Amino acid sequence: MYETEFSPVLSPALSQKIIPSDQQVEDAGSDDSNGYAFVGGHRVPLSDVLLAHAGYLNAGTTIPHGYEFGNPAVFGLFSFGISAMLLALYNVHSRGVTIPNVMIGPAFFISGIGQTISGLWEIAVGNTFAATAMTGFGGFWLAYGAVLTPSFGIAAAYADEPLMFQKAMGFLMLSYTIFTAGLLSLVLKSTAVFVFLFSVLFLTFLTESIGLFINNENVLLASAGFNIALALSAFYCGWAGLASGENSYLTGAPFRVLMPGARVEHAPPA
Repeated sequence: MYETEFSPVLSPALSQKIIPSDQQVEDAGSDDSNGYAFVGGHRVPLSDVLLAHAGYLNAGTTIPHGYEFGNPAVFGLFSFGISAMLLALYNVHSRGVTIPNVMIGPAFFISGIGQTISGLWEIAVGNTFAATAMTGFGGFWLAYGAVLTPSFGIAAAYADEPLMFQKAMGFLMLSYTIFTAGLLSLVLKSTAVFVFLFSVLFLTFLTESIGLFINNENVLLASAGFNIALALSAFYCGWAGLASGENSYLTGAPFRVLMPGARVEHAPPA
């Protein structure tokens, strides 16, 4: 087998299928061994191969599921971006807001439940990576909402030990730093935007955990800055998963730059 890299400018249509160029089709000829890709040991037509796409949270080349479903990653990305943006603005005390309890609603009902549902549907469409990421971060937002909710008594248990509470929250952030690092290592062969999304997500959790452990306001502000970049990239990826030539004058195609090593293996010519 030999490897051929596809053009990074691909149409983000609803099917997100790779569309071979005229030259690729001509080169394929009529021989049955041409015009096919080998993905995970399966021989499938090039037109049925899904390429890495941040808007679909698809980290690599995969074979689409046999059933026709929508793209559950879109709402998960948008809901994550909403809560990430709100949390960042509250953490920098934007417009004098110092009480973050408005986050309880979005943490539970937008990002928490929304991302969890999105992750469960990702299982249905066969995207294990997206299912893991969505349900994992959905659980984070549910946990964060519980910390902010007085009736859970979590923060109240540390009323006499505020520094201990900070360190306890630091351990939560550290756990998700490790989780995110694992996910980041799995998208390095996808697209540049996808890598950027998980890179700033990793830096957000990393700086947040460090800032909480050492009680440093400047490090926490840096975390909020990364969080804003994270929210904007999540919004973009969600939009890229929706935008197509059928519904928008703009699409994410010009920015879909494949990372080195993002390749599809083809059958050799006869």
